[in-house]
Order: sequence, then C-alpha cells, then structure tokens
Amino acid sequence: MAQAAALQPSQLLGWQTTQHKHDTTFHDDIATMDLTGRLKHDALHFGKYVGRFYEHGTANSPRIRQTVIDTALMALGAANALRLNLMVVMHANVPALTEENVIGTLAIPMGRLCSAVEKLDHLEPGGPSMNEAVLDIILWVLGAAKLYGIDDLNTAMAQRRAEISASRFYIDKPPIL
Repeated sequence: MAQAAALQPSQLLGWQTTQHKHDTTFHDDIATMDLTGRLKHDALHFGKYVGRFYEHGTANSPRIRQTVIDTALMALGAANALRLNLMVVMHANVPALTEENVIGTLAIPMGRLCSAVEKLDHLEPGGPSMNEAVLDIILWVLGAAKLYGIDDLNTAMAQRRAEISASRFYIDKPPIL
C-alpha cells in the first residue's frame, strides 16, 4: 500500500468545495435530501459502479475510467454530506489495486455503507461505519486512478462535471469545473 502523500491538503479541500458547488447547483434535488436519503442515493450509485465493473470487466477502458471518475465525484458528495474532512486520507494507505481485486476492494466499503444506512432506518447507530466506508471509497478512488492511469484526477473530475453540467440545459448557470 502506498501513502496518499502526492495529494496536497489544499487540493482535497478544493475537491470538496468544488463538488459541493456542483452538487448544490446541478443536483439540488439530491443535495436538499435529508442525510439518510442522500446516503441511500449515494450507496445506490456505488452499487451501480460495482455492477459496471462486473458488466464491462476490469480491463482498462474508457467506460471503466469514467466509472472511477464517477465514483470519485459521488464519494466527494458523500463525504460532504457527512461533513468529513478528507485531510485524514493524507496519511492513509491507498490500496494497491489490481484488475483482480479492484471490484472487491470497492464492494466491501460499499456494502458497509449500505449496512450503515440501513441501520438508520431502524434507528440504530451507524455513523462511524458510514464515515469509514466513505473514506475507504475515497482511498479506493486514489488507488483505482493509479491502476487505470488517471494521472490528473482533478482535470478528469472537472471534465466529467462539465459533461454533467451541459446535460442540465434547463439550469441557467455557468458550469462549475
């Protein structure tokens, strides 16, 4: 496992701030949900992404790289919903991903997030495991970006946000990159 030392603290904060602005502008229907609803929505996205890997395979392809980027954007949104300070990943270990373990390494924290959100429906505590699951997904993104050669994750996320922004033609606001 490698350290996440290549990231700068200002970069992580910038990612979170930019994602918050994007979400409140282009996904206000989700951004205004209560925490449980929002995290259920996020967990469904993560499940969809695990399914994409099973459907398309784990070999490097444009669809798989887009899935990594989409996972990054959703994980940032989930971190923001939970008010997580991503500075904690600065010294965390990024998983050494391979095509053989990339699906399971995402599926495990996704399953933990689903379990924690389901506990909320039963009024059971689940907060700490939600936080840990989202942080593990962020670390997965960093490992997957390395595995799939996404050298400039910041630019890749900005390009994806621009695509999403363009599809929201009914919103009279400039795209947030």
